[in-house]
Amino acid sequence: MFRSTIAVLAFIVVTATAGAEDKVKKPIGTWVRQTGENKVTFVIKDDKMIATLHTENGDLIVEASYEVTKDGEVKSKITKIEKNEIGAQIEEGHTFSFKHKIAEGTMTVSDLKGNNGDDPGEGPKNLVEGEYKKQKEEKKEDKKDK
Repeated sequence: MFRSTIAVLAFIVVTATAGAEDKVKKPIGTWVRQTGENKVTFVIKDDKMIATLHTENGDLIVEASYEVTKDGEVKSKITKIEKNEIGAQIEEGHTFSFKHKIAEGTMTVSDLKGNNGDDPGEGPKNLVEGEYKKQKEEKKEDKKDK
């Protein structure tokens, strides 16, 4: 009886430890990449992501649900299109994904995939793939009249 209890406890500890190692930290924060006139911003919160593409022809702003796999892939599903001034061929429910790595305040995005894992083409890849700088969060201060 004692041995089986120890075996069960050891199994629980090993399982919990393995699960903790598989969990990947979400890239929470605001990440910005500027290339010429184009600016891509990911605002990543615990429960959703807002992706913004600003171009000289207008803006594309989408809200998406997401998950991060243990190999660093961010898998997203568009839940709302807030603005589509550039005429992007997307709809609510479309998916996209990319791999990410974070080091020293920089997130490197690679391997962009479009809806259902399709290759989005060189244009979107050139806009989205690359290095993003993390913006520092502004502290909200109470502004009281003195």
